[in-house]
Amino acid sequence: MRKLLLLCAVLLVCGWAEARHKVYCRLVEGSSPFGRKVSVSIDFGQKQGWNNSLVDEQGKTLRFNSMIDAMNYMSELGWEFEQAYVVTGNRDSTVYSVTHWILSKYVEQQSEIEDGIRTRDGFRNSGGRR
Repeated sequence: MRKLLLLCAVLLVCGWAEARHKVYCRLVEGSSPFGRKVSVSIDFGQKQGWNNSLVDEQGKTLRFNSMIDAMNYMSELGWEFEQAYVVTGNRDSTVYSVTHWILSKYVEQQSEIEDGIRTRDGFRNSGGRR
């Protein structure tokens, strides 16, 4: 009887583990023309519109004190930090750098990837509902 219960428990745990899979997103830092705060765009690696800046319930761009502030926001939504890198370039004799953060989380269904996240493009396409 114990062996049967143990086998059922193992199969249940294995079935749960297989149902979940790891997904990734990329946060891209955008500077604000109005001060020190940053705006953040998000890339889920899927078909997207032209503007994936994070927005609030009213469609206003979310401004963060830093990328760490943005990471804390994403952490509350279940995302975990994986890696960060900086891309630098030169445009019109101006040197710029853009910070990219790779995040991950485990989901059971693809529809869970964007849970709790609003983007400018998604807000427009949904008529303000999400």
